[in-house]
Amino acid sequence: MLQEYEAKGPVTDATLTLTGANNIICIVLFHALFLVLASSGAIETTGNLAQHLWLTLAAITLGSVALGVVAGMMISILHAKLQLSETLLIFFAVFALLGAGEQWLWLKYGVSFSFLLTTLVMGAVFANVAIDSQKLEATLRTIGKPVFVGFFVIAGFGLHIDDLAHMGWLGAAYILCRFLGKTLGCYMGVRWAGVPARAGWHLGPALLCQAAVQIGLASFVDRYWASDLAGRFVTVILGSVVVFELIVPLLVKRCVVQAGEVKAMTLLGRVGTFTEGTSVTRLALESFGRLVGWRFDRSSIEPEALCVRHIMRTNVQFIPAAATFDEVLHDIERSTYSHFPVVNDAGEFVGVIHFSDVHDVIYDPSLSSLVTAIDLADPASDPVPQNLPLREALDRFREQNVGALPVVDHAESKRVVGLVEQRDLLRALHLSQDT
Repeated sequence: MLQEYEAKGPVTDATLTLTGANNIICIVLFHALFLVLASSGAIETTGNLAQHLWLTLAAITLGSVALGVVAGMMISILHAKLQLSETLLIFFAVFALLGAGEQWLWLKYGVSFSFLLTTLVMGAVFANVAIDSQKLEATLRTIGKPVFVGFFVIAGFGLHIDDLAHMGWLGAAYILCRFLGKTLGCYMGVRWAGVPARAGWHLGPALLCQAAVQIGLASFVDRYWASDLAGRFVTVILGSVVVFELIVPLLVKRCVVQAGEVKAMTLLGRVGTFTEGTSVTRLALESFGRLVGWRFDRSSIEPEALCVRHIMRTNVQFIPAAATFDEVLHDIERSTYSHFPVVNDAGEFVGVIHFSDVHDVIYDPSLSSLVTAIDLADPASDPVPQNLPLREALDRFREQNVGALPVVDHAESKRVVGLVEQRDLLRALHLSQDT
């Protein structure tokens, strides 16, 4: 969903980071609780899962993490040495071996690792260690869609529609508690950390799209819990997945849109000229009116050409002019942008710090408090007004030869309201020519 809407910014980064961390913590706590209940006799399991509590728990947690690190490092090294097609073959081979190896170890020795936790750690290691990991990630996004479809189809085989009627209060309570837990947990965490999150209450619901982990853990229960309740448990989980996958994508979209991390143009149905404030319903009614002879006065409504405000992002890290060199480096390190507008106390533009100007600077601790953001800012990077047409904005990029430009309210204003990237501008112009 975030990739589909090309979301980019701190809320998007926080959502992805929290989702990954949440998945890992949930997997570890789930297995730990399941094994404790099995060893205490509260639930009956298949095989000797409860006989070697600490060994099984160590294998599922520490063993899975270690295996994921080794696999991630191996793929990272091979990715740097081999062609992309060869890396893909090795990636899927490792993926298949992990899936088959988990079952084989359990049947052979009664102890195994967690496939979910291993693959999560493997992906995290690869993303942070591999050189130019975006090539493989972009390819996997494309070819991974049919894999995800097949995954959900197979998972759907375990969803018995006739059992959904028996979910009752248990299923409703699970859905409600999970929703409230995510929402309140994120809200309290943001307040405790003192971070001003523009998404507010919407960050928690954005973390509810974790179907793969839910289905994987439900499959574990169905395999190792020797009770008739296991089937009911799986039905509740799979039923909740259906509910969340229908509702949560809309909540995710709302979260990043309200945070200002989605370009307005991405939300438009068509690229090119459009009439702002005109709905599809109104256009359809006007077309019907013309058929029956009605006439509408549209002289006051002129088509508006795409301009900067339709492709800019508003939730951008603005660096205070008085920020120290250490604070500037901290903001740059945590950002996905390469250009950083510098503003004064009134939020007015004073310059831009370019990543290319500071990444080769030799750090001197004695100067960390002496050099400020205004000393590093380039005042020659003029901002662009948000109502500037895209063609004129392209000329500004050519004149200044930069990858991004700050955006202000209007030509006479200096209040920074966002950032526009050259690649977004070029993509918008290319799409507008095709329509």
